[in-house]
Amino acid sequence: MSIEHFNSILIGVALTCSSRTKTLAIGYLLNIIGLGYLHYSTEGVTTLNRSLISNMNLLKTVHFCDRNRGGSRIKFNLSLKPMSVKESLQSDIVISVVIPVLNEAERINRCIENLYGDESGVTFEVIVADGDPGGNTINRITLDKVMRIIAPRGRALQMNAAADIARGDILLFLHADTRLPENGLGLIQSAMDDERFVGGAFSLGIDSDRFAFRIIEFGASLRYRFMRIPFGDQAIFIRRDYFNSIGGYSRILIMEDAELMHRIKKLKGRICILRERVQTSPRKWEEDGIIYATLRNYLMQFLYLIGVSPDRLVRLYYR
Repeated sequence: MSIEHFNSILIGVALTCSSRTKTLAIGYLLNIIGLGYLHYSTEGVTTLNRSLISNMNLLKTVHFCDRNRGGSRIKFNLSLKPMSVKESLQSDIVISVVIPVLNEAERINRCIENLYGDESGVTFEVIVADGDPGGNTINRITLDKVMRIIAPRGRALQMNAAADIARGDILLFLHADTRLPENGLGLIQSAMDDERFVGGAFSLGIDSDRFAFRIIEFGASLRYRFMRIPFGDQAIFIRRDYFNSIGGYSRILIMEDAELMHRIKKLKGRICILRERVQTSPRKWEEDGIIYATLRNYLMQFLYLIGVSPDRLVRLYYR
């Protein structure tokens, strides 16, 4: 699909939307125009991973629940011995770091090492939720203190499964290819000391010196500053009790982070966006082509914003 085709779709839909949505669309278009002038080649775009599509029928048969859902409870394969009731009551964990993974064996230990290099002094635990039934990623974890579970495949399901056994007051949902800023855990604790906020996220940084990614960061900042809708690659954090009270992530295969943030907004919950930046890997853009991946992501965001269902979006994303 050409840039002109993407632009025509966004412009046509924007004209039928509210002024607030039009403003966001204009921001997207400015970002797209900026990328167009960089003349990056889209040759060699890799074939998109279609494995989630083949797994959709399986997910429909799974009856997943956490403490606030009905249905059958999934049995987890835990790598650590369960804590006794006494040990659980004595826990003083502030943050539970939840890392959903699928085929991340090469980078998971580096992600965990970055967390344990945090010098803020905040007590935390790490729970890695693997969507691979064979535990391809969690079997490569070298640090014994990390809790490992196998959960139904799908980022939302994996994060809910880990949140269900978390003990921290705050849940931090961290992608395996995203690195927190210096003393990031302390920044989260300080933000959540303000009782006005139910959750938050960091500003987006992309771990590359290429100028194209500065434009992408700017476009993303328009979204999360104006709409207050951070995405998963910004390391979303939320109070655990509040997360449970609203039912956790919805069981959808795409845009689960945006859906959660929209739901919080409807419930009048307040989200804080920290100025400090995470550093997320540029691999998705580099594998699929910077312009193509950016246009595809903006289109997915915009179509979701105007009400297109996640089921339709996932078919479009992976076709």
